Order: sequence, then C-alpha cells, then structure tokens
Amino acid sequence: MYYTSNGYGPDSLLAADDSLLYAFLKAYSPRLDSLVEETRCLWIGFHAPEKGKPDAGVAEDTCVEFTYYCKAFTSFGLYKNIIYSKTPPHSELIEGKDINEVFFARHDSDSYKLVDIYKPIDKNWYIRIQYFP
Repeated sequence: MYYTSNGYGPDSLLAADDSLLYAFLKAYSPRLDSLVEETRCLWIGFHAPEKGKPDAGVAEDTCVEFTYYCKAFTSFGLYKNIIYSKTPPHSELIEGKDINEVFFARHDSDSYKLVDIYKPIDKNWYIRIQYFP
C-alpha cells in the first residue's frame, strides 16, 4: 500500500496536513480498517487545502482517496477509488444505476473517450471510476 499527500510525496507533509490527516484517521479508524481489509486497498492519497490558499487548513477541503483497483498501461489507465470528501468529486454524478454497468456501456461505445463518473455511497463517501485513454 502506498501513501501520498498533496501530490508532493510522503516526505513533504506539512504540519497542517498531519493534523488534518490524523484527525480523519482517528475519527474513522474502525471503518477505515474494515475498508482497507475488504477492498485490499492499493494506495491511499490524502489531499489537503492547497498551500497559500486563504482558507488553508480548513477540514472541508480535505479529501482522502482509497484506490482499490488500478490498471495502467502506456495507452490507458483505469482507476476505481473510494473517496471521502465533503465536496463531491469533479466528475459526472451517477444515481439510481449500477456504476459498473454505466462505465462498461460508455467504454464499450467508445474506448478512446475519457470516462470519469462517481456515485454517492454514504454521507461524504463516494465511489469513483476513471478511465483515461
């Protein structure tokens, strides 16, 4: 399992990032243990507010991604993530449908087209599928 923060790598955590991450981990520890065990999570990404933003350090901007499926080649990439964020992902919302069926229907119709969809699964929790041709 890999861990990164803010896209800068695990060795460059800011003190503010640390406090936000540890508060999140402490609050959700039993659920996270179960999630990581059940999905056999490959990677955990932590995204805190951007450096220099006026509201840096505000927990509402914090996002944690748990990548549980990844196939990446030179010509395409497919990722499935479970995301915790108080702000929905910048993707297309899928409701009332199976997200995997929607993905395969779109991918089968045009395998050279970007697919980026998500579905809410609980308060502030989402499942997201991204395909990059």
